[in-house]
Amino acid sequence: MRFLAFVWLFLLSTHATAAIDAGHWHPGIGDPTWTGWLTVLVYFFAAFSTLRQYKKHRNLGLDGKLWLVLAALMVLLGINKQLDLQSWLTEVMKERAQMEGWYAYRRHYQFLFVAFVGIGMLIVLITMRLYLANSWRRFKLTWAGLVLLCGFIIIRMASFHHVDLFINQHVMGIKLNVMLELSALLLVILGTFYHKRIAPPIVANTLNVRNYVEIANEGDPVKCPNCGTPPLSKAVDGRQFKCRKCSHHYHVRKI
Repeated sequence: MRFLAFVWLFLLSTHATAAIDAGHWHPGIGDPTWTGWLTVLVYFFAAFSTLRQYKKHRNLGLDGKLWLVLAALMVLLGINKQLDLQSWLTEVMKERAQMEGWYAYRRHYQFLFVAFVGIGMLIVLITMRLYLANSWRRFKLTWAGLVLLCGFIIIRMASFHHVDLFINQHVMGIKLNVMLELSALLLVILGTFYHKRIAPPIVANTLNVRNYVEIANEGDPVKCPNCGTPPLSKAVDGRQFKCRKCSHHYHVRKI
């Protein structure tokens, strides 16, 4: 929370300047409107909510590193909401294109760049899904918000003329792009409050043997103690599985 307060004071201290001035980027506030500041606040609250989940997972002895990464991502996106670093990148690439003589083909390179980032986001989401195994199902709202947020970022990066016309339309006095961004963030936040209960830590002397599987090293093959079906994801200490065949829940423990 102290870090978020520091970031907030930093943004307020630059309120007198604008991120884009005469077509050139410099440090400052990119969106000084009430909707811009509201979006920043929601980003920071999303960071607080995901950090809360990280602490809850850690207290239960579960792996919560991905929640920590998600909290850091929310903070960075919240800062970038006002610093508008993508405009700086666009300006740098435009100047380079004009200097090197490939400005006329900028749309082709833009398309390749957006496609590269989009594929990268898809790979990251799939990797996270496989890493979490079936435990991601407890936080479906958060995952829906994360996917929607990635889609919003791709749309903003594309910045094609007809796309800009669409997302800058006003609905009830609010731009559509603001509504999309806030909707994604609200889903992320709601998912941290409304989700399936996190299983309590496993205590050896109170467990039935059918509810956990022991491994010597992470990555060792495991099977469902109820039906013997192996999971699709890697066995990691603290990971919970739901058998894809019999729906039995069991926990992985490293001995």
